[in-house]
Amino acid sequence: MKPMDYKNGNYCSSATVTTGRVDLFKIDGKEPYHIGTLVSGSRSKIDRFEGDVKFIVDALANRDS
Repeated sequence: MKPMDYKNGNYCSSATVTTGRVDLFKIDGKEPYHIGTLVSGSRSKIDRFEGDVKFIVDALANRDS
């Protein structure tokens, strides 16, 4: 898994080829579907952005539980 790839419940993030850009997916049935793209506001604070992505995925998963 790449650093920005993260899964919790029915939601996951997947890093794109562009640094600081992550796609969000909901896994519903067999096929995941794209629900949005997050873009970091800073290339120098990617670690903070990665934490924010995990927070968002966790929040979405908790919302469904």
